[in-house]
Amino acid sequence: MKKDVIILTGAGQIGMAIARRMGYGKKIVIGDKKTENAGAIAGIMNGRDSTPSPWKRTSPQGNPS
Repeated sequence: MKKDVIILTGAGQIGMAIARRMGYGKKIVIGDKKTENAGAIAGIMNGRDSTPSPWKRTSPQGNPS
């Protein structure tokens, strides 16, 4: 089964609106500096035809930024 994916960086209102519009039936990965923000947007969008998944931003090992 093939499923398209949308990667949303920045869990703000504009990003959520774009993801809701373009994410119909697609997997949506939501990223934000604050996991709580990504989780909140995922909670709002959960139960729709998309499947949001919050993730936490990390820095590559040895490169703290």
